Amino acid sequence: MDADVEWNFADLKRKIYELEQVFTDGEDDLRRRRDLRRQMRHMRQFVWIITTAFGLFATGLAIVAALVHTSDIDQLEKFKSDLKADLLGQSEGGNLLLYGINNQPLDGQTILVSPNEYVRADKYKFSPTWGFEFFYVAKNDSDYPSGTTHAKVFYTDPIKGQIPSSNFQDQFKYEINITPSNPDSLPGRFTTTYVVQIVTAVDKPLKLIKSPALIEEFYGKGKSVKASIYLRTP
Repeated sequence: MDADVEWNFADLKRKIYELEQVFTDGEDDLRRRRDLRRQMRHMRQFVWIITTAFGLFATGLAIVAALVHTSDIDQLEKFKSDLKADLLGQSEGGNLLLYGINNQPLDGQTILVSPNEYVRADKYKFSPTWGFEFFYVAKNDSDYPSGTTHAKVFYTDPIKGQIPSSNFQDQFKYEINITPSNPDSLPGRFTTTYVVQIVTAVDKPLKLIKSPALIEEFYGKGKSVKASIYLRTP
């Protein structure tokens, strides 16, 4: 009887141990499963992060490429525009403006002229004659050369000139030509002063109160600038 009890007790202990092992194995398996699920979750997060980062990187590259492409197009268009402006500016000439020596726009000004005595060649003799002298300023208000410049001054009675007017005959009877100075082409942003000498066909000085005149300066490719002025003596 005692032997049977001992055997049963040993068998019970073995069964209890086996049950404990089963529970232990179950707990280990559960832990392994939890660890596996955690690792899988981390792996999914890692894949999501990598995928998102790659997508953002690809999107960024596309944006940068688009910006670079747009920038290249803009730069190309700017280059073409600048080149066209340079070629047009060089072929057309600059932009001349006329000023008085008071640094104000010449058009509409009354210019004080200085009477001077000159000597006029009349066939085989020289005769004294009177005339006037005044100054004006030409400014190239552009970055491009003006091209060769040439100016005319038109005037009328009571100033009796020696060269009949080729233009504006209904307003002015006479003209003089102003040959190009040095330089004959005004560089960009260049300013120069012209001296105008009107030699008359009279042998005595004239008194001018407000005698109309016109200055027209030609330059570039068929361009010109005009200024209507009035001449008076001191």
